[in-house]
Amino acid sequence: MRSETTVRAWGALAILTLTAGIAPAQRPIDKLLADYKKSAQSTPNDEQRIAEMRDGKYLLTKPTAADKAVLKSKAEVLIYRITWPEYHSVLNEGSELKAQANDKSMTALINDLGRWIHTPTSVPKPNVSQLDYIRELGAALDQAILTVLTDKSPPPMLRISAMRMLVAAAESGAPAHWITVHKMLTDPKTAPEVLYYAIRAAEALLSSYEPSRAGWIGANAFADEKIVVEIVRALENIVLKGPPVLDKVYISGDGESTLTTAPKMAEPGKLAPEQIGVLQMYRYHALKALGRLKLEVVGGKAEEARPAFTLARVAVSDPAIQPAPSTKEIGEAVVGLANIVPVKQIYADEAAYALAMGLRTFAYPKSVNADDNTVAWKGYALRMQTAFKAWNDAMQKSGLPPAAAKKAATELTKKADDDIFTPILKQGLNKPNALAIDAWLQANPTANGHEFYSDKKGLKLVYPGGK
Repeated sequence: MRSETTVRAWGALAILTLTAGIAPAQRPIDKLLADYKKSAQSTPNDEQRIAEMRDGKYLLTKPTAADKAVLKSKAEVLIYRITWPEYHSVLNEGSELKAQANDKSMTALINDLGRWIHTPTSVPKPNVSQLDYIRELGAALDQAILTVLTDKSPPPMLRISAMRMLVAAAESGAPAHWITVHKMLTDPKTAPEVLYYAIRAAEALLSSYEPSRAGWIGANAFADEKIVVEIVRALENIVLKGPPVLDKVYISGDGESTLTTAPKMAEPGKLAPEQIGVLQMYRYHALKALGRLKLEVVGGKAEEARPAFTLARVAVSDPAIQPAPSTKEIGEAVVGLANIVPVKQIYADEAAYALAMGLRTFAYPKSVNADDNTVAWKGYALRMQTAFKAWNDAMQKSGLPPAAAKKAATELTKKADDDIFTPILKQGLNKPNALAIDAWLQANPTANGHEFYSDKKGLKLVYPGGK
């Protein structure tokens, strides 16, 4: 079952996305969307040409006008179908309402889009032609998505559908999507539902990011990683300051969630419960996105970001982050931090200490109550187990961390596995032993006053109690 906070958060998002600007409920769906329906078509020859482009058999280094026209047509075919009423309506059969058949669902459209997107992998690496395809198709898809988003101020249901397509398309890492997502994350006027999916799209982009590929994708597309840095900073702002949508939701006197242009706080200067739920939901997804970027530092001397520090602050429940991170958020921060192996700038002992503290805090609710259902415990335990193993393996193979840090990493990984992950993953409801981490914490104090980076002073972790 979902926790009360989760239900509140999703309820608030539903209100934010479905209330403002929507037509009366009695208006038929086909008439509601009539002004927004768009059509496009491509020929069998176009399909064959695009398949050759996708598979790296057709050069797009200098695409011709005809090449761009073919890609534009295909992008519009893939995207514009979301404007057709049959993908948003339900079937009326007597007194029963039924969803459309599977081939008339958003899931079907997203799956179809996925067939044409080339998602780069490390092994095998994409060749130059495939990277050109990523760039050119991405530009065409982005334009089609933006057309739907901006044409005649479409209702929220179409904006959500367009953003779901952007999330799927962003897995390619195409430069055009970085630019679009950056604008959405940094524009304070971005609608709540668009911001939510922009964070999800940022997660897909950061998952795809590989600095060595940046020059291949397009000249100056990532000059000094500037746009990557700015997207990371935007996500960090959401984590540390909250999303810029809290003024659009509050709990009215009758206890119902509602929208208002003149929001009222529960008490002056304090967030209402509904606002806390919304904040934590956005913050959770921003943490997930930051955790996908497995780099100690992003950028260069002119522009840089250090997302690992933000993940570590959430993992240790830095008192300055308010409202306090939820169990889910701490779990996400721990997984993200474990995905970053400290080999150069990060003090290895401090990262390990933060991981241990975060793991202890995360597992504690389950340690005192086997019935706790605030998070999907087994799913998180499996993800953490995988992340900790990879972190420890990389620590042992690296020549930079000192021997003491490598030994401590091995001991922490074993203790986490024995006392937390394995009990949770066993069949049935079992209690982990979060307090077992205390012995490791006592035996492995950090040596640098909680400074997190060796090359940049002043970024100190603050633990609960000011330690």
